Amino acid sequence: MNKTPYDVNIGLEIHARLKTRSKLFCRCENRFDAEPNTLTCPICLGLPGALPVLNKKAIEFAIKLGLACNCSISEITHFDRKNYFYPDLPKGFQITQYENPICRNGFLVVSGRKIKIQQIHLEEDAGKSIHTNRVTLLDFNRCGVPLVEIVTEPIFSNPDEVIEFLLHLKRLLQYLDISDGNMEEGSLRCDANISLKPKSFSEMGEKVEVKNMNSFKSVKKALEYEIVRQTLLLNEHRNINQETRYWSQEQRRTFLMRRKEDTPDYRYFPEPDLPALKIDTELIDACRSEMPESPDDRFRRFRSEYGLTSENAELLTRDKLIADYFEAVNSHVEDSDLVCRWIVNEVFRILKHNTRDILSNKLNARRLAEFICQVKTKNISPNQAKSVFDQLLSDRQVKSILSDVESKNKTDQISMVLDKIINDNSREWRRLIQGEKKLLNFFIGRVIRKLPGYIDPVQVRSELSRRVDKEKS
Repeated sequence: MNKTPYDVNIGLEIHARLKTRSKLFCRCENRFDAEPNTLTCPICLGLPGALPVLNKKAIEFAIKLGLACNCSISEITHFDRKNYFYPDLPKGFQITQYENPICRNGFLVVSGRKIKIQQIHLEEDAGKSIHTNRVTLLDFNRCGVPLVEIVTEPIFSNPDEVIEFLLHLKRLLQYLDISDGNMEEGSLRCDANISLKPKSFSEMGEKVEVKNMNSFKSVKKALEYEIVRQTLLLNEHRNINQETRYWSQEQRRTFLMRRKEDTPDYRYFPEPDLPALKIDTELIDACRSEMPESPDDRFRRFRSEYGLTSENAELLTRDKLIADYFEAVNSHVEDSDLVCRWIVNEVFRILKHNTRDILSNKLNARRLAEFICQVKTKNISPNQAKSVFDQLLSDRQVKSILSDVESKNKTDQISMVLDKIINDNSREWRRLIQGEKKLLNFFIGRVIRKLPGYIDPVQVRSELSRRVDKEKS
């Protein structure tokens, strides 16, 4: 992390795309991977006469997030128009919440530190501009997609604190099952307001907003760059302008987008096509009753119920999908330490090179559990286990893989016993090599008597013939 002689204040504006089936104010499908401009209608395109209808599920999702973030839920909330012109905003305004957001005055505790949240509000997303060398293309599928915006106090003093909070928030969104929190797909977007001031000053300096940080790595690099940039300006006694800057991952620097607008520039006023919304205690209680186990509660339960170390409990509960996967596998195996070791050491290794979909098909919970049970009962030796695990990524049935293992185990056993029998009966072995084929049965019988359980004579004969042919050659 870059050092600076100045106090650093960073506040975040985080947008999370909600997992509703339809958009915020219309019935268009809310989907990420559709062909451009195929998920639009007169409402989300702002055509004359089209009126918005509020999505109730989005309200419920926002309330659940507010409860999880220890917020006060507003009894009365309403929507406002934020007016600005940009090509990907066909209406010329965005429906958001300005005067009376749905959630206020919350906090999250991250690593023992209380991170204050000013507000959480609902708003619709704009379209997407796709810039090429010659033209800018517009995809309006994203218009009207429901977002929650989480606004924090400017409480962060370095990029590492920001990343830790973002990871904590992403995990919370996933556990609540209201957003997948995927930054690479734009489901989680973070803008940062950053200002520096001399340590002797009481008032914060001019803030600079940084946009286009579309991964956790980008957030860290952009903030580090901006701290250095503003430090150099202050060292030269130059002013820092209130502005919006654009992070370029390719050039590893920020560029000026526009001079920062103030609130009056957006000409906020109450949305005339949507009435004020009364949120009664019954709705809040219903949302509270549907709240799933929190990440922190699950971490504590993994420690107490499964006896996992703090480190392993943290690794497994960091991602809801992995936590669910662990419990599904362990329900068949009932050996939490063994299951944890295979997931942390081997499944995590596989996930570095494969999509998460693999956990629901080739490496699904039942398939992994079947494998681990064979390891537990020592039907698969420690030396074979990793090789067999990698074969789970094929389309073969686990039983088929284990059958090959069993066959190889018996072949290895036969080979070891044969070594001793040949050594003890060297005269008979030489006669067999010289052509006395009736001695095959002599050796087969001794191998079968030496080994426990059923041994297929054909398998013994095959190994003997292989050795005889090798000696003759």
